[in-house]
Amino acid sequence: MCLLYTHLHYILILRIIFIMNKALLSLLLLAFTFTINAKTFKEDMDLSKLWFKPYLVKNNDVACDSLLEDVQTKFLSNVSFYKAYKFSGRNNIDTNKLLDWRYLGDSQLKELQAYNKTFYLTYKQNAGCGGACETNQSLASTEAFPEKQNYSYLRELAENTHPAASYNYSIFENNDKTPYLFIVGSYFEYKGKILLYKLNADAKWESACEISVVPKGSESNSSKEYNKAKLSISALNQSIQGLTRGAGRCGSMNTEYRWRNRTTSALNQTMFRPWAMNNSAEGSVNSYGDYKRIIDSLKRWSLTGLSEHAALKAYSTQLTLTVIDLSKFYQKSFGWSESKAKWMAEFALTSAVSKGFGFYMYEPSFSKGEYELRNNILDDDSKSINSLKFDASKIDSQLTSWASPEGKESILNIAIRDPEKLKLLLDKSIDPNSVNQFGKTPLMYAAQYNQLESAKLLIEHGANTIAATTKPADTCYYTLKTTKMTALHYAVRYASSEFIRLLLDNGAEPFMTAENGHNHPTTLETALDWFYRYTLETSSEINPNIDTDELQKVEQWLKVPSDKQLLMEAKKSIIDAEKLYQQGRIKKSYELLLKALAIEPDNERTLSNMALVSLKLNRLGESLAASEKLIEKSINKKNQANGWFNQGLACEQYTLSGKRGYLNYNGQYYCNKPFIYSYLQAWLTYKTEARKNKLVSVFKDKKTNVCKVITPEGNAYQFHFLTINREDIIYFFHSNNIALTAANIFNEVNFFDVNKGQNRFPINYTPKYTASYDLGEYVVDEMMSPYGNGYPIYLGKLSCRLKEDNQN
Repeated sequence: MCLLYTHLHYILILRIIFIMNKALLSLLLLAFTFTINAKTFKEDMDLSKLWFKPYLVKNNDVACDSLLEDVQTKFLSNVSFYKAYKFSGRNNIDTNKLLDWRYLGDSQLKELQAYNKTFYLTYKQNAGCGGACETNQSLASTEAFPEKQNYSYLRELAENTHPAASYNYSIFENNDKTPYLFIVGSYFEYKGKILLYKLNADAKWESACEISVVPKGSESNSSKEYNKAKLSISALNQSIQGLTRGAGRCGSMNTEYRWRNRTTSALNQTMFRPWAMNNSAEGSVNSYGDYKRIIDSLKRWSLTGLSEHAALKAYSTQLTLTVIDLSKFYQKSFGWSESKAKWMAEFALTSAVSKGFGFYMYEPSFSKGEYELRNNILDDDSKSINSLKFDASKIDSQLTSWASPEGKESILNIAIRDPEKLKLLLDKSIDPNSVNQFGKTPLMYAAQYNQLESAKLLIEHGANTIAATTKPADTCYYTLKTTKMTALHYAVRYASSEFIRLLLDNGAEPFMTAENGHNHPTTLETALDWFYRYTLETSSEINPNIDTDELQKVEQWLKVPSDKQLLMEAKKSIIDAEKLYQQGRIKKSYELLLKALAIEPDNERTLSNMALVSLKLNRLGESLAASEKLIEKSINKKNQANGWFNQGLACEQYTLSGKRGYLNYNGQYYCNKPFIYSYLQAWLTYKTEARKNKLVSVFKDKKTNVCKVITPEGNAYQFHFLTINREDIIYFFHSNNIALTAANIFNEVNFFDVNKGQNRFPINYTPKYTASYDLGEYVVDEMMSPYGNGYPIYLGKLSCRLKEDNQN
């Protein structure tokens, strides 16, 4: 999937998984050894008994037989045809060679001489994959092209030229000075084709030769070994897709699709040209093509989840079987010995697999002892985790340190099927309510895997039974369309009636609704709705863990109370939550507020409480979501001001923690404005002494982007540089008794770039004055930055000096 090149989120779309078993590990070591000695070993391979050779599809020119002979010779080499013919990329610096012809140029060639006249050349570039798979077509004319060439003009010319088969092409002339255009097909139906076109006197590129370098299905080997190997390779490809899975909205480059096709094509090549599979990128910043580095990354990645572990195990098992089947085919069709055939099969398959994976900037760092601990749990190691040395306080530290979303899976999630080890982890105070990138908790995993004893342990240690999933920040890696699922939703779909009863007896609420984005418009669905979906005989997926004679009983459990009863429940929950908060029982207060918001999502009292309670629990996303809703929907100025103030508190905590970028929660971005702005809006909306004092203290604090000047009289001028609504703002904070104002401040103070020491503002600059805020002893003057939008690079990088000081 998408990990290669320079696009970080392509890293994130891989779904690769699973810890390596001993059999696979030994196989990988063999594969690595082969990679090192591939060139030497290839020289020992007997290629005299090939079952397939490239063949002519079109033979319209005297050059075709010579070209076929050249292609068949290169077919025996261990490099791709693209490299064999010196297509080295978009910045081609190699001399292209074809037969004994003279190379003229590529798409940048502007004209050539032939048939005693001048031909003018240009090209039409066809868009594809957002920059990853464009194709070029050469256009020729006996007349000079106009300076302005619009798309319609080029498209009309392209109708009479060669097909869009590749990005690169080369132009040669033979000994008779006749121009030819040469293409190694890369896309569409031209992949696996060598194409040659001749320029005629009418400036048209006519098809001269077409050579296929891959066998057709009808021309394939008909032996039983071939058929068995083909089926085995197909099964291996399925297991690879179990690792990569798919992708969401990842942009127009469509890397997942392209890489999946690349892997399929490479696996097919193992049947007829396995010696030319090597594509190592060892030493690069990426692991693309380097199987050993890919496996090392997969081993680390596999430690994050149960499904990941299962997928890699399935792949490793199938890889072993496919090596055996392919080896037997090689012995039959190439006449190789058993040892050489097995060795080549290992090399070819692992090389093919490597073409669909790459890890860029993926360096998960487990805490000391955690790697061994996760291995112990996932491998069902009989060795007690008590005998392992690890710091429980640092377990799951990657939940906050890994950039990639797949790192956000708690160690409790992988221990769900082993209650004994789960209990040991919980007893060491590992958080039972840790969430992954879309809010899924260990209790939800327990429901998904129908692990009743594990669920009891999690609840005993404080697991929240009404927590709900959220929208993930990364919609490329995750393809989820249903959100707000609770453990009860998971249980109804996957678990037993005992599990469902356990949740209901411990606070789970049937009225909480999931949002099903598969429907248009999105539908709200209770656990009862899911119960019907996954228990009816006509359902495409049925929960096998609920017996038929239990259906009526479970249905009654999941009945939703009346609206009147729900409103009464919401009111009681709010009152109880406030009492619990006063008693310091913050977590219980939070759970009751979750329940109340599920019933009345726009209740201002509940939202205001949730903003504060979530903040106390360091759940900044939930706090900001509640605050934002108050700001947008409340008609009560006091509640609005509370929303602004709590937003300021949350964003201040987030910003000063050193986090980069905006905070993403449930598909929304927060803290995209400086927290000073939030505090200012809180004070302007509903002025109180406490809010004014907070605002003054924030302006005095040097933790924000500020430069400061102190005059000989002892007056302090502070300048805060902020970007708000895509505009650069300067807040000038000073005492109320000084005469210097925003109107003439830039005539008194110079602002110097800390690194370059140069004045960053125009001489005698007068800023655009926008507002002034009287804070009693202090005043804040607001003005526009002279650089306007787009220069946040200077924020926090300026020093301030009085101009008279600069002259001394």
